[in-house]
Amino acid sequence: MSINNQAIEKLTKEMMEANNPFVQALEEYLTELCRHAAVAEKITKSNKTLKELEKEVMAVAKSRAVGSVGQVSDVEAFTMARAFFDIDEEDYKEQQEVSNIDVLDFI
Repeated sequence: MSINNQAIEKLTKEMMEANNPFVQALEEYLTELCRHAAVAEKITKSNKTLKELEKEVMAVAKSRAVGSVGQVSDVEAFTMARAFFDIDEEDYKEQQEVSNIDVLDFI
């Protein structure tokens, strides 16, 4: 299995365990970035989880709360996701994408 598919499998399993729409949005964003081998490698080798990322994003939202409502934009959440996994812009901008990711590898 390619490093790209390993990273996607890791993210998909974590998303399914969380069963949370917010975690699903983070997983979908990071899965798209996993087309790039450098990103996939960082996610695969990381011991960090989507659940931990969710807690960090929620902590920022809570710190900004006015009354009982706090928020983080999707752009901010995705920026935090890249920082969380130490993904630099050159990891996904400069490298050639893997063109074929077979979803059947995950079933």
